[in-house]
Amino acid sequence: MFSLSFPNKFPMICRGKSVLYFCTHVHISNLLTKHLNLSPNGIKKLNTLEKDVCITKIPENQIIRSCKILQNMNVDLEQVEFLASCLKLQPIIIKNRIAILKEMGVKSISLKHIYRFPEAMRKSLKSFKIMYDIPVNEDIMQNLVQYLRMMTNKDYESPIEIKSTTRAGDFYEMCMLYYKTIYLNLRDPSFYKNRKLKYQSFTEMFKLINVLKTKCKFDDEFLKDHPYLLNLDADNIEEFLTELKSFNRNGKDIYDFIKKFPRTLFSEVSKAKELIELYNLLGIPPQALSSYATAFKMEKEVFLERYINIANRCDLSIWLQHRRVLSMVYYYKMVINRATYLTLLSNLYNPNIQTFLSNKIYFSRFTEGEIFYTAIKKHLLYILRKELGEDKTYVIDAIMRHPYWKHVSLVHIDRMLRCLKKYYSVDDICINVHIILYPRSKVVKVLNLLRQEYSLENGYKFTPAQYLALCLYKLEKKYHFSGDAVWQTMQTNMPNYNSNTFKDLSPNESDRFVEYIRSNDNIFFNVSEVAWLEYLLR
Repeated sequence: MFSLSFPNKFPMICRGKSVLYFCTHVHISNLLTKHLNLSPNGIKKLNTLEKDVCITKIPENQIIRSCKILQNMNVDLEQVEFLASCLKLQPIIIKNRIAILKEMGVKSISLKHIYRFPEAMRKSLKSFKIMYDIPVNEDIMQNLVQYLRMMTNKDYESPIEIKSTTRAGDFYEMCMLYYKTIYLNLRDPSFYKNRKLKYQSFTEMFKLINVLKTKCKFDDEFLKDHPYLLNLDADNIEEFLTELKSFNRNGKDIYDFIKKFPRTLFSEVSKAKELIELYNLLGIPPQALSSYATAFKMEKEVFLERYINIANRCDLSIWLQHRRVLSMVYYYKMVINRATYLTLLSNLYNPNIQTFLSNKIYFSRFTEGEIFYTAIKKHLLYILRKELGEDKTYVIDAIMRHPYWKHVSLVHIDRMLRCLKKYYSVDDICINVHIILYPRSKVVKVLNLLRQEYSLENGYKFTPAQYLALCLYKLEKKYHFSGDAVWQTMQTNMPNYNSNTFKDLSPNESDRFVEYIRSNDNIFFNVSEVAWLEYLLR
């Protein structure tokens, strides 16, 4: 009876800063007029053929870069019906196609020539000449040799004898192989396998080699170890180095950084700048980027969403200041799946960051109980450095003397430190550092009882450090100072767990210890944390 009218066109947002599908023709026309100098007649013809609809699906940044290439390389824009098909290509592909055609002797290049380039390279040299109006008696090999001489100021010999039936693509690849092997000394087979670009022009190759050696300071041995760098766009490298010239991490500039992580040169400079600003805003440590530069490939929105989700999980948020935090964000799906699986096993608080990022074999060993400890010195140092400061990491020696320090959850230690810092100074915590290994609920309960029993109204005048020491004493007293009190941590998450901390505790022994603290203030504060642990575990 009633009908709803829906528009016949829906918005589509492509990857990157794309133009919307339903965007007005005016915006497309402005882009092509501004960056390509397309005539009004060309715009009108494009609208008549409805080719501008296809252009709306292309990212705007790609449109601008491709238009600049077409304009700078003097491409004939008369056959505007092929413009949309050309703009769909990546800018580096357009650039190489135009350069290759020029090197092989094509005098005037049109949009149709760029679009039909793959078809032309499958034809014989004889048909190629006819297709691009090259004189039959003109030698394409001599065109290439002459072009190389002009580019490098060196003498080149004709590498091979060719027949008119040889395919144009095969011929050009043989010439490129000869150039790389003889004149660039790139003899390693890895330079010719798994290439990203099937056809790469001599112009772009020569420019790329020059940028890599002069600006990036890569020598021949480095290029041999990283042959994939020959798939880069020289203009993108220069833009990358220019925009990130102020980059500095751990005293290393952008040149040191790309030498350690050369694959970052494949990243878009705009994305890289946005991510670096985001890293600084979120307080991600500089070591994180130095240890995992692959995160440059991520979109800003995707990174932020993953980072927030990790920050909202108590088992993962403690690693936000770790140098491998970018790895956690990059492998987000794997990390979340493992955290979910460990939750089902009731083993959520035992893993460390290595458990989430390790290979399948290590993770399987952990879930099966073969790897039974949770704390590792470097991970515990990370938490101490994060919460207490770099100058307090010496307490690790005292903690490691506890017999069960490896079995206490790092999540628990992190929570305990943040809880204690709200009420006690860092120095007070360091003096009684072993208290971070004990159950938080037990520590809070005992401290509340101690402040009631040994309050100022009852004639006691204890310092915060002394309250922590007395709490530690009472926790371990019924276990004969063996360290077994930490095992109560495993029970804190059980819903029906009720215990009496002072059960079986001798009042006289506790009072003697309290009186010892009251009457020996100086002696107590001169005792180091190692001596205090020895006293507890004597």
